[in-house]
Amino acid sequence: KSIKLRRDTTQPAMGFRGLVPADHLAASYDPQKQLLTLYASGNVQKFTYGIVFQRDADFVGGLKFSLQGWTGPLTPGTEPYKWTQDVKIQLLTPYYVVNPKQIIVVTADQPTGVVVPIEWLNSDNPPKDSISAPLSNSADPADEKSSPSSAIEPIQPSKDLWVLFDMEFEVVDAHELSKDIRANVNYDQQFLVMKDAGTPNGKLTWLFNSLKTGNTQITVTTTIAPGPTGGQPITLAVTTYNVHIFVLPLASLKLYLGSGEKESFLANVGAILNKVQTKYPDAKLYEVEAGLPKPESPLTTDPTQLTKLRVVFQNADNTTVTITSQEDWGEWNEPVLIPQPWFEDIVIPWPIEMDIVKAAKILEDKYAAPFFACTLRHPLQNPASKIPDQPYYIFGTGDFTWYLVGVNDGQVYVEKDGGLKLQITSGGKAN
Repeated sequence: KSIKLRRDTTQPAMGFRGLVPADHLAASYDPQKQLLTLYASGNVQKFTYGIVFQRDADFVGGLKFSLQGWTGPLTPGTEPYKWTQDVKIQLLTPYYVVNPKQIIVVTADQPTGVVVPIEWLNSDNPPKDSISAPLSNSADPADEKSSPSSAIEPIQPSKDLWVLFDMEFEVVDAHELSKDIRANVNYDQQFLVMKDAGTPNGKLTWLFNSLKTGNTQITVTTTIAPGPTGGQPITLAVTTYNVHIFVLPLASLKLYLGSGEKESFLANVGAILNKVQTKYPDAKLYEVEAGLPKPESPLTTDPTQLTKLRVVFQNADNTTVTITSQEDWGEWNEPVLIPQPWFEDIVIPWPIEMDIVKAAKILEDKYAAPFFACTLRHPLQNPASKIPDQPYYIFGTGDFTWYLVGVNDGQVYVEKDGGLKLQITSGGKAN
């Protein structure tokens, strides 16, 4: 489910990274400058940018590149392109054994690869288009024996990150730091800027900020250096992060409390979702419990006073992950894994549009009912229930009446008698 953002006709669609088609491919090598020049031209989907020849580090005994680019927003039609790229390399050396006569290029229309001859130059002449043939099972057997095969990259399932526009966020690699581990990060510089990179807590970590709203991707390729016998680096993982950059309604983006400033409820839940999924990638949001900081605290109509939080996540293998706040929103303890499933909830697709402040305002407009707790959850529906199937902000009041504010429809429903009866409100009165 996608969030309904503040309407902005300039909001870009997703920019995604993928293979680019090519009508012409060529390669030349200048031994004096030790420059391998790669050339591609053709027609691509509008709008494609950031085209690059990406080398396959796992291809043993030769040179293999994939022609990649960023596309988005998706627009009908195609447009022509030309791309030339220089690669500094020494082809003839006893320490670097590659085929000096050809390279292999993977494109969108040749996903198995195409052989491109290398034209050797003694001057600065640009490369000329050359006729290239796709790799196939009908290739000459002798060539097939001499042609190296590419290692299979361990592609990981993509991960979703929901981040607020113009707020920093982290991407943390799952591998522990060591002298042999290397990571290559690809991202769209039209959407994101990398602010920092380091190894806090012993893990490879990158700090990003967003430049505009929309959807984009970050690809992290993690490799390990070869053993003492040499060879090419070995790819450990290729992980794609689908980054969804959104804005909250202005009224709920920042809550000003006295002289201090406090991030919104949704911003904090989104941040903790990213934090938990860094350690538990399969975690999905079940519910958020918000309560008064102390049992003796007076009832309130201000949801920002509900500073004692617990977030519950569904996890893999019938386990549950929980995490609790310290003294305020934004300050969290470490997540805890519980080896048991959590029942009677439905996973809440994230993000949602309605903030707890808006839900409390809807409740206040219908009932002057102070509360001691609020839980965001999507309860399993009783077949006899009359309420819509949706997530709710459920407010608990002093007389133990529970008021349910629908996240999708903005209506208030009342639960009484120990939860045995659900009544829909009408005109501010319970039916």
